[in-house]
Amino acid sequence: MKNNYVRLLSIVLVAILVGQVVVFTRVYAQESKAFADKNTVELGGNISYQYESFFAQGSVGGNLNTLSFLPYIGYFVADNIEIGLNPVNITSMWISHSTTTMYSIFLAPSYNFKTEGNIYPFVEAQLGYTSVIASYSSSNLTGFSWGGRTGIKIALVGHGLINLGLQYQHITQNPSYSTNRYGENNIMFSAGFTLWY
Repeated sequence: MKNNYVRLLSIVLVAILVGQVVVFTRVYAQESKAFADKNTVELGGNISYQYESFFAQGSVGGNLNTLSFLPYIGYFVADNIEIGLNPVNITSMWISHSTTTMYSIFLAPSYNFKTEGNIYPFVEAQLGYTSVIASYSSSNLTGFSWGGRTGIKIALVGHGLINLGLQYQHITQNPSYSTNRYGENNIMFSAGFTLWY
């Protein structure tokens, strides 16, 4: 049942990304606007490999490797300046007989550098909220989380972008009774695809 849920979620996210590729490539292929100009919209997501080190009561508690699917939408409020949103990211993990599902939402303002070629370096801040439902806990684990990402976006023909990045996230998952930090420190290399119009 749990594996079926992950497969279904993966299929839905891949279908959304493929649908975006087909629709936006056809509709906006003839547009002359350049990437990172004011009023540009960027849609897509990342598939990422993630290394996590866990903390409980301020001490290291263990490590985990995770594969995630993360949707993304961004809007350029000015040339080079993008306000991004990682809406409702869902990550499910199974360790032995326990299940953990993390829901998160991040506001992701970024600056995209224009270059002479088709490569756009970027820096991005991340501010958000996380909530974790775990089979081993009777309460939700929640908190304010933050991080940052840097990398490059490589422009392709037809308004496509390949995104390569390195990210750090300070995830907070505090139970209501906690006096010390609970959560994760994530370092992630990600590769993804977005479309812009």
